[in-house]
Amino acid sequence: MDWRRAYATVSGSAPEHDFVEPYTASVTFCVITALTGILLRGLTKVILPEKIQEYVLDFISTMEACAYFFENNFIYKYYGSLWLGIAIVIQCFVCSRTFQGSSENPVQAFQKLILGEMGFIKAMFKIFIQSLAGLASYRLAQLIWSLDLIADHHERYYETSCVSDLNVTLMFGFLVEMGASLADSWLGMQTVLRMSVLDELIKYANGSLMIVAGNI
Repeated sequence: MDWRRAYATVSGSAPEHDFVEPYTASVTFCVITALTGILLRGLTKVILPEKIQEYVLDFISTMEACAYFFENNFIYKYYGSLWLGIAIVIQCFVCSRTFQGSSENPVQAFQKLILGEMGFIKAMFKIFIQSLAGLASYRLAQLIWSLDLIADHHERYYETSCVSDLNVTLMFGFLVEMGASLADSWLGMQTVLRMSVLDELIKYANGSLMIVAGNI
């Protein structure tokens, strides 16, 4: 059901416009994504055995974190680098307060493997699970795009193929991504300021800046 049918069902009349404003669509996307993650993590802790909860929670959190970035492309398209950066920082704050200790970054498993805090098989399995979550995040994004809030969502939902906008070789792009992830993870382990909120803000702003720079 797209948003027009939902609107008509609730209000009893058809909406005046076919699409909503882009900022409304992006806020709606992010809210639905966050609530989906919160709900699924809650159900996981209630229903599933403790032995597999860790892996499922990592899957859900990775899926949620990756899904945001499909919508961030539209934030950048309509509102530019500044609002993209602000949106990423807000998303990071939401994730840090709702992920409940689960990991959205495969680098964390690799880091624990290097430090001897996690076995090889477990680390590789967690990385594999989170890789699958990255693929699942696109399906989550498509599900929300099916609401047909803006023309871009309509196009992305019905597209059958896509072309990468990567302007470098695959290997170089992988190295850049890995370097940025390692730098972000290293900074995350440091204490920049004693005030926790400002410490978080600086770390999230740093990560946001790297992502925004990659879009310019």
